[in-house]
Amino acid sequence: MLPGSFFLFTIGVFGNMFNSRKKSQSDPLGASLSRQMPCFVWWCWVVLCVLVLLNGNSIAVMAGLPERVFTIPLLGLCVIVLIGLRDEVRFLRFSPSSWTYLFAFGFVSIAMLSSLTSLYGDPEAVFGDWGVLRYVASLLLLSTGFCVATRVYSERRLDSLLKLLFWICTIAAISAYALPAIPRIADYLTFRDETNRLQGVFGNVNEMGLQSGYPVVIGLVISLRSRKAFWLILGSAAGAMGVIASFSKTAMLMLMLLMVLVAFEGWRARTLSPLIGWTVCLMGLLAVIVSIYLLSGTVHGTVNLSLDTEQQRRIEQLSRLLSTGIVDDETTTGRTSIWTEGLNIWLSSPLIGCGLTTFDRLPGTGLNSHNSLLVVLGESGLLGFALFLAMLFAWLSGILRCRQIEVRALGLAFLVVQSALWMSNGQAMSLRGHNLIAGCVLGLLVMARLVEAHRPGGKF
Repeated sequence: MLPGSFFLFTIGVFGNMFNSRKKSQSDPLGASLSRQMPCFVWWCWVVLCVLVLLNGNSIAVMAGLPERVFTIPLLGLCVIVLIGLRDEVRFLRFSPSSWTYLFAFGFVSIAMLSSLTSLYGDPEAVFGDWGVLRYVASLLLLSTGFCVATRVYSERRLDSLLKLLFWICTIAAISAYALPAIPRIADYLTFRDETNRLQGVFGNVNEMGLQSGYPVVIGLVISLRSRKAFWLILGSAAGAMGVIASFSKTAMLMLMLLMVLVAFEGWRARTLSPLIGWTVCLMGLLAVIVSIYLLSGTVHGTVNLSLDTEQQRRIEQLSRLLSTGIVDDETTTGRTSIWTEGLNIWLSSPLIGCGLTTFDRLPGTGLNSHNSLLVVLGESGLLGFALFLAMLFAWLSGILRCRQIEVRALGLAFLVVQSALWMSNGQAMSLRGHNLIAGCVLGLLVMARLVEAHRPGGKF
């Protein structure tokens, strides 16, 4: 009962906080909206965000419920929201969303075809419960986030969406510390054996560490829009807590890069507001300096932190990676061996790859590839990888050509998180929380570009 009550409480708080109705506005292309987002659709969206970003399925398992118990309800919520916002689907034809869907359909189609011809292909696995269906679910989540973002943009309720995502991501980031502090909730966060223990609301440390970047990303955008540094301060604190709790090397590197970007965007934001621009810039610089000091001091013994053996080893590995640029089994915790095996498998069918699900579990190590770029290359070959590069170019082009500082900051910061995710996780394309937020970012980017094209000087 407790996990269910926790989610119902969170849903109620967020639903009441952000369900403010405003007078309908014209959309960025000048076409009048026929109606506002229905209240029922908004509540479905709130429920969807809570269950996805707070990893409802993992919490359900803790309570003794069946595995993936929320999967079907989540897909049902996506369908309801998409039906309610069907008018927004027309915006999918604009870049970079068009290139994103071209890559998605191209990757799945090529990988399914290669499953029939490759020595490593397994046609039965392709149509299993963790085969092509996971990519269908990912596209539904991506499309749902996209349509919601385009609608709230048109209704001038963008801050409501950003704050909703911010608070949920913040709770997720601090969950490794906050939830175990409550004894009755902590009971649900631990399996019978320590090896399967949840990290907050996440299944492993990498998931928690990487998703902890989103409070920083969204907090930066809200601060630039509201001219209040509170959101970035809180988001950075929550992100740091999540990264420290995970102690993932990739997450630590991601957070440092985000802080560099924060400093840069703060410098650019001086044209919006000198006060907030300089504040954000100095915050970013201070965070980078402190991170480098702690990292260097821990390695050289000038800073005495209470770290266990594994944490000390990770710090030394990260320091060696940054100081020497050497990428080997030591600095990547054995992942270079996995990547080498994956590349050797890909060479057996370089053009169209080895088939969908092939890289879920490599035969030599019995592990997944821990790199989604390798998954794309290995499962769909050079053809699929070319589509991925085209999608990435479309994203970068759309972001860099955008003249609105907040949109460009959102896009670049999101790509930092995604880059870390793709380089360290072999299942980036099927992770629900990242796909949901990716859809929102994509929708806002498309709408901002359309406003600039049809209304020069239009605001985000």
